[in-house]
Amino acid sequence: MCHRKGRAAVVAVIAAVSFQSACSGGRKQVERGDQYFQQRNYPAASVEYRAAVTSEPKDAALRQKLGRTYLAMGAYDGAKREFVRAADLLPEDTAAQLDAAEALLRTGEFQDAITRAEKAISKDPRSVRAHLLKGLGTAGLKDLNGASEDIRKALELDPQLAAGYTNLGAIELVRGRAQEAEAAFKQAANLAPADVQPQLALANYYWKTGRREEAETALKGAVSRKADDLEANRTLALFYIAMGRPQEAEAPLKVAAGHRDVPEAQLALADYYIALKRAPDARALLEDLATHVVCLGYFTAGDGQFHGAKDLFRFVILEKRHYDQREECKNDGYLDLSNSGR
Repeated sequence: MCHRKGRAAVVAVIAAVSFQSACSGGRKQVERGDQYFQQRNYPAASVEYRAAVTSEPKDAALRQKLGRTYLAMGAYDGAKREFVRAADLLPEDTAAQLDAAEALLRTGEFQDAITRAEKAISKDPRSVRAHLLKGLGTAGLKDLNGASEDIRKALELDPQLAAGYTNLGAIELVRGRAQEAEAAFKQAANLAPADVQPQLALANYYWKTGRREEAETALKGAVSRKADDLEANRTLALFYIAMGRPQEAEAPLKVAAGHRDVPEAQLALADYYIALKRAPDARALLEDLATHVVCLGYFTAGDGQFHGAKDLFRFVILEKRHYDQREECKNDGYLDLSNSGR
């Protein structure tokens, strides 16, 4: 009997030590994930958070961290999965339900998004965000009258909500009410003078309705609000190309390509160089991008970032894989996932 008790005590001690070790390891993974996220090294952060979630699958906060990381990477299906799981773990948490609703909207699951938003409204009828998200889901289901009502309800609760006017403008435009749409877009831009998105929405409205000079002015206004904004610069570049002024597109494309955590921006600039028959510039850019991507681990994270990438880029990537990137990655400050064995 004594031997049995002794063995039981040893097993209990081993289990306790293992549990403490797992907890300590999980904390370190989360700390590393947080550090990588702050550095905008999202693929590396996702590796750490995924490992932590594997150890603590019922930790809603961890799943939300992983969801935000996937969102930053543009991996919307992964983000939706984690935000929905977190919301299911926190059924009474209104913010968690709305995070899930927003993620569901991004993947086109409108009815599920509406259900989550309505659940939040049942707990907090004055939730502006809940009414807005419900309206977006309703619009996704092509019920434009219902969507307009939901968004107007959000605006009743918060008349200073620029995003509400932006979305209302989009709905009114689809309904064929151009004057009402323009008024809503202008109101949004006025309410948020430092925000890029309302200005971009106004510019897109002008562009769609054939008012090119006003569209260009509005796009430049968006860039002036935030000179390095990715979407504003890419949209301005597309405008110049569409207007037959490709030489003017290079400057905003270069600004967009400065977002090294968004490889698609470098690919767009490479596309531009190839179209202008500037092959050496394209090659140099793709060489640099290949090294950066291997370091970031986009090809090991499994999130499919490069569907449809150019043959030239694939060729450069294959070349780069023949070299040991560890020191180069280390010098750039990135985790070398390609050689980590994960």
